[in-house]
Amino acid sequence: MELFLIGILFFFSMLALTIEILSGTIKFGLISFFLTLFGTVLTYFFFGLDASIWTLAVSSILNIGAITYSVRSKSWEKFSQKQSIEGKHDDKESERKLLLYPEQIGKTISSLRPNGRVSFDGEIFEARSLNGQFIDFGKEIMIQKIESSKIYVVEMQ
Repeated sequence: MELFLIGILFFFSMLALTIEILSGTIKFGLISFFLTLFGTVLTYFFFGLDASIWTLAVSSILNIGAITYSVRSKSWEKFSQKQSIEGKHDDKESERKLLLYPEQIGKTISSLRPNGRVSFDGEIFEARSLNGQFIDFGKEIMIQKIESSKIYVVEMQ
């Protein structure tokens, strides 16, 4: 019975190590370490010092072998992020927004729910209604405020 318990502990230790290698999180590596340690301690109590030293040696060789294999085979690369953001900042859009000022009058060219497209002096911009209210298509609007790259508008009454 004791041998079966120790075997199960080492089986789950190796299973946790395999999951660690595939997932890359440190949780399963720690679980594997503590299961190996617990199995070695149980071996010491049930079978003595010689058996526990052999158990520790074999489990250490298996763990080091599994880690070495995962590093050499680069299995962790299957789970790594390889994409990069290729977006560009539109400087022309920022320059166009410099022409806008608070209380400037414009017109919606799409419904603002609460975001949409608006036109000021023939130029089209993305805008947001100030309090999140919906503004229908074709309504006159006024710029309430401009913060960094956002234009906040209200409907003209």
